[in-house]
Amino acid sequence: MAGTYCIVPVSRSHSAFLKFAAMNDSAADRSRSFVLLTHGFGSHRWFMALMARRLRAAGFRTGLWGYRSFFSDIESHGERLRSKLEKLNEDPSIDTIHLVAHSMGGILARCALAREKPEKFGRLVMIGTPNHGSYIAGHLEPLARRFCRTLLEVSDREGSFTRCLPPPTDLEFGVIASRRDRVVRLESTFLEGQADHLIIPSQHTEILFRRDTSRQVAHFLEHGCFDHSPAAVSPTNTRQP
Repeated sequence: MAGTYCIVPVSRSHSAFLKFAAMNDSAADRSRSFVLLTHGFGSHRWFMALMARRLRAAGFRTGLWGYRSFFSDIESHGERLRSKLEKLNEDPSIDTIHLVAHSMGGILARCALAREKPEKFGRLVMIGTPNHGSYIAGHLEPLARRFCRTLLEVSDREGSFTRCLPPPTDLEFGVIASRRDRVVRLESTFLEGQADHLIIPSQHTEILFRRDTSRQVAHFLEHGCFDHSPAAVSPTNTRQP
């Protein structure tokens, strides 16, 4: 016997309730998600603090992870980051782990996730990351050879560690670039396999303090894409919390 069905009209109040329930579900999902933020070369984890605060206001749990960028090498830093991600993976209060990395921090993230991606890992957002090396690091190569191996590894010279690092596989990631970046060329931010790419009218470091950058990060972490609508990226540099 064929089944029957009927169409039930949805009242405005019921529709509003469904919208409210969906918002609550989204908030609940974010509260079970942990976003780890890390910085770039010559920087400090506190450079990511304002963005972390804005992501918390959006409902995410956050944490800052730092490393001594002038010392050791990228692989060693990447291994420490991998260990941190593994500890988060063992936390029963966390359902999903996201990673947000600025500049060279994105190379560390790629290194950590290439070795072992945690079971709970969600998405990665790289901001101003020199995925094909930094020309500034290349110019400083003579100095780097004597004093800073890490800087040498992130240079854009042929055969550098960064240039030899294979593109991520089985990883959902997006890239945000600065239009007026004097440290990393725009073309160096693009990476094979990226789910989305966005350019914000800013400079290499100040992009971290823009309100629209934080909104775009949150949008990607939740939806797997950036918001490319004309109103989504402000033409002005808004640094206020």
